[in-house]
Amino acid sequence: MALVIQRGPLIRFGYNVLFAVFFFLSAPYYLWKMVRRGNWRKGFMQRFGCYDTELRKRIEAAGPIIWIHAVSVGEVNQCVPLQRELQKRLPGYAWLISTTTATGMAELCRKSGGDVIKIYYPTDFAGSVRRALRLIEPRMLLLVEAEVWPNMMWAARCREIPVALVNARLSDRSYARYRKVKFLFAQLFGSLETVCAQSEGDLARWQELGCRPERITLTGNIKFDAVSTTPPGRVDAAAMLERIGVHADAKVIVAGSTHDGEEEILARVCSMLRKSLGNIFLVIVPRHMERGARVQSAVEEQGLLPLRRSRIDSGDWTAGGTNCLIVDTTGELVDFYAAADLIFVGKSLKSGGGQNPLEPAALGKPVIFGDKMANFRDIVRILVGSNAVRVVRSELDLRSTIGKLLENESELSSLGEAAARCIAENRGSLGRTVDALENIRVGEPEKRG
Repeated sequence: MALVIQRGPLIRFGYNVLFAVFFFLSAPYYLWKMVRRGNWRKGFMQRFGCYDTELRKRIEAAGPIIWIHAVSVGEVNQCVPLQRELQKRLPGYAWLISTTTATGMAELCRKSGGDVIKIYYPTDFAGSVRRALRLIEPRMLLLVEAEVWPNMMWAARCREIPVALVNARLSDRSYARYRKVKFLFAQLFGSLETVCAQSEGDLARWQELGCRPERITLTGNIKFDAVSTTPPGRVDAAAMLERIGVHADAKVIVAGSTHDGEEEILARVCSMLRKSLGNIFLVIVPRHMERGARVQSAVEEQGLLPLRRSRIDSGDWTAGGTNCLIVDTTGELVDFYAAADLIFVGKSLKSGGGQNPLEPAALGKPVIFGDKMANFRDIVRILVGSNAVRVVRSELDLRSTIGKLLENESELSSLGEAAARCIAENRGSLGRTVDALENIRVGEPEKRG
């Protein structure tokens, strides 16, 4: 009699062994990153499916729960308006939103109401996932963008919990990775109840990876709906710039979410342009605020006189003695975008992937970024197609583009107007997404358990 090997259990066993090995080898690095960024202790054990008594009681006392997972700040900004719209369509349910990062949790606490339960997403150990699902008992699990973890998917399927991907996208890098392990993910993707794809290209990729064609809906990108046309007002950036001595006639360039190497280039470009164009003030908002000291050194090496934002409130600075502000605090990026004459979006020139260009575009600001924006491929295509941004491919190109725009007030203004118009024309994805999710059978919102 032939020996029959059950492929499914074997795959699960192999995955869990490899995941455990990878986790423990990489844990020191990720723990170091968490410690550097601060506020890592609060809720730490939630990452392993362990919850304190107060949170357990709140979850147990809640009505039937719909769970939305948003990895970090960008996904949180998408899921908060989604949750609010879904709540209108699905009354009677309690809402739980999870995130992975401390910055994501801070943003979630700022933007979601007190009625929303907030937790850290469990690490994909089988035990962690089981403990979380046993406590929460969600009627539906919504994953924002492409956050698919095998143990969570397997456990949800065993409990007959419908799982949907919202604003689903696949970067070139993620797509290539999933294809290499299609034997692992094809069945999981096939079990998804609904996939709300951002673009035609994403739709085709999800189908190729195993999603059922009849369950994939082209909804567009929620980010166009989620982005605000007004700054949050956490700080009066214009008043702060005036306070530190920035002249009213200065051209303010804000470089947002920059990564290593870009600050040096921007400082060098601005230092050279100041010689020909006069008063230019550079504001750098690094993607990771803990890099403040390194950014300061890089800027100083290029001849600029930087001031760190964290020192302003303490009074440890001299008015008028700076031509560059380094924002080494969190949650203020969009407010500084609002005070800019011209914006550069980081992680796009030296390192790849990009950061969200929609936030400054929605404010009607002229926007520049590099050509390494793979994580925002379809957004870039729309913005470029609307002539709403400028894409640069080198430091020389960046200097030339900034110089031309600052010399031509009319072109600068037209670029900002085109950006705002592009955002307005591409809204509507949120409604289509809610329509698609409303069709998922989650049962009547009767009492849990």
